[in-house]
Amino acid sequence: MRRGFTMVEILVVIVIICILVAILLPVLSRARQKAYEATCLSNQQQAVKDVIMQVQDNKESFQGVVCDTDTQLWRADMEPRILRCPASTNDGSVNAPCIGFNMYLYGQGYGDVKAPASAIMTADATYNVLRDKNDVDMKRHGTGYIAGFVDGHAKLIDPKSVPVMFGPGEEGTTYSFCAESTPVSFTAANAAEGKNAGVQEGENLLLTNDSGADITAKVTESGGTTAPTNGFNPATADLTIHKGTGKGFLLYCYTDSDGNKVDTTYTFGDGDKTVTVTVAKPKPPDTGTPSS
Repeated sequence: MRRGFTMVEILVVIVIICILVAILLPVLSRARQKAYEATCLSNQQQAVKDVIMQVQDNKESFQGVVCDTDTQLWRADMEPRILRCPASTNDGSVNAPCIGFNMYLYGQGYGDVKAPASAIMTADATYNVLRDKNDVDMKRHGTGYIAGFVDGHAKLIDPKSVPVMFGPGEEGTTYSFCAESTPVSFTAANAAEGKNAGVQEGENLLLTNDSGADITAKVTESGGTTAPTNGFNPATADLTIHKGTGKGFLLYCYTDSDGNKVDTTYTFGDGDKTVTVTVAKPKPPDTGTPSS
């Protein structure tokens, strides 16, 4: 006589299968996530290298002008495949981007980016250019997002452990969307270190706190009577910087009593430990020399 399975035996088998599925599904899910992460990492690394080649063909400068919002300028000649991320439901097109470009790099000289391994060029994004943290898909890859850097490498960033500085006036670590073309470090509230510099309007300033304690950075300006409507104003800017982090600001000229822009000097620190950065007023347009 052939003996069949009892109800208890069937239930035991079902329970065992359910347990195995419960154990294996997270493992398979993590494996798939890692595969997506590796593909996206490779794509962004290729994307930043393509941009670097564009820079080399553009007299060692990024295309566009500072803070340009052109969403296609950086990606016009790229292979569409490298603009996609398998962890995103978007197709990588202009209207459904997978990757965004740091608009604070537009118009910058490649050699002016003083910390290329820390300045972010691309990142998992919901918009084609990175203007602020709202454009970044923070948790596309589980706990973080992929970013490509100016020096050509890419990596996964966990926003909980690495608070990146996304735009002017925001606080974060040395990883930044800002170009970091003019870094100034504070060893105390009134003690700054760095190189005195002359820059053009619209360039970015990075202030870092290397003091080991929270500080309120000492900053003064001279030249002009009226602060710019956009950009850095020491009188109103939040200059409290937590230890080990930094803040970025865009530099613009003050205007005189007639409303004309004038060269403006920002002084960081006080006494013997100061750094000065002079922002040059825009040059008048070249109208050409009339023929005689």
